[in-house]
Amino acid sequence: MSYRWSKYKSPAVASSFYCTIKNSSDQYTTRKPFVKTTHSSSSCAIVVLSTLINRHPDDSSNCWEKRKDLCVSVITSYSPIILCTQQGVKSQLEYLQQCLPGYEQFGISRKGSEDVSDQYCTIFYDKEKVELLEGGTFWLSESPSVPGSMSWGSESPSIATWAISFSSI
Repeated sequence: MSYRWSKYKSPAVASSFYCTIKNSSDQYTTRKPFVKTTHSSSSCAIVVLSTLINRHPDDSSNCWEKRKDLCVSVITSYSPIILCTQQGVKSQLEYLQQCLPGYEQFGISRKGSEDVSDQYCTIFYDKEKVELLEGGTFWLSESPSVPGSMSWGSESPSIATWAISFSSI
């Protein structure tokens, strides 16, 4: 079996979201609101999917209750090894975890690990195909290690969640 080191980052900056596999010449295919990234070589094939979950008011025509089944359907249709989410709240991430039983998740809220009421940047990964070796979150501010920190006139904290995994595909 061949092994390959891969590094995945999922920074959330303003309204954009990006997943990358370091040191590769990946091809990106964009499908609104999802992005699919596939990297193939003789040693592995990795599907990375990124989505903005977003929280709308419960009375909105775009509320989570009306979108959640479609969101899971799209995710499962791609069978990603890595799933990166942005702006998910705890209840949304718990629902995804229930619907994706073969996945583990990693990430904390914008306000830090003690806060569960705010939005998260979370990385889900197929635990049968990759192993999380290391990961973390930093704040996009002048104080990147201070939970909830803001700079440069931002109205709310912005974070980047990263993970290093070992792929045994």
